[in-house]
Amino acid sequence: MPYYEIVLLISVSVIFLLVMLCIYYFLNEKNRKFLPLISIILLIFTIFIFNYGSDILLEKRTNVSIELLEDYLNEKYPSDKWHVKPIGTIGQDKLIVLHVIFEKEPQFEYVYHINGIKIKQVSYQLNYKNVDVKQYIPSYLE
Repeated sequence: MPYYEIVLLISVSVIFLLVMLCIYYFLNEKNRKFLPLISIILLIFTIFIFNYGSDILLEKRTNVSIELLEDYLNEKYPSDKWHVKPIGTIGQDKLIVLHVIFEKEPQFEYVYHINGIKIKQVSYQLNYKNVDVKQYIPSYLE
């Protein structure tokens, strides 16, 4: 489980416990019989937030990674234009994988891994099917 999911789980659990303690404190003894029902509803809500909260955090990390890669490419290739495609994540730490296609070289797709602020070009691949690899030489290798 990645660190941000652990932090999210701990945060949601603490908030859940605090809400339950507040409800218990403010309810009189007659209404405390509804506490199990309230706790089940809050638990379902907590699970819902945890499941979708991690997706929202991952989407935010992907957007930040795209911005970092764009800045990196602007610095490295200031006169070129490109398109960035988010592909997904790898591993337990959710390493962000992005593909870059340069306008001057549309036949190649360069694969970048972003982990925090570390950007690394790991490979490239041809975009076209049935193309002889020896015919093309990539010019944006790092």
